[in-house]
Amino acid sequence: MVREMEALGLDVFASDLVDRGFGAVIKNFYDFTLETFPSYAIVTNPPFNECNSRDGKGRWIWHALETLQVEYMALLMNWSWPGAGGHERLWAQHPPARVYLMRWKIDFTGQGAPPMLNAWFVWEPDRRA
Repeated sequence: MVREMEALGLDVFASDLVDRGFGAVIKNFYDFTLETFPSYAIVTNPPFNECNSRDGKGRWIWHALETLQVEYMALLMNWSWPGAGGHERLWAQHPPARVYLMRWKIDFTGQGAPPMLNAWFVWEPDRRA
């Protein structure tokens, strides 16, 4: 994805748990502030345990939208994520601009994995409802 975004002329800051040659700053996401965050957009598969309502209380998403004030965020999440409940305040204050449903089948074992339902949840502050 990084190469595709760079091919469009975008400056991309790629990070991972380890630096894979991109010069990533290995730092806790919550340590970034509005002044120190290197980007205005996030495109990722976020840590689900910090985005769900039960464990993380949506903490990761709140941090991105309110503390870092990202201008664009696309998160690849399980389709059932918004229906889990507990995100009423998040939906009221920060509804996604749009959602792209995807269905695919990944079978790493060869045992006939069932199809997965995931979606890209996209927030664009200027285009929210």
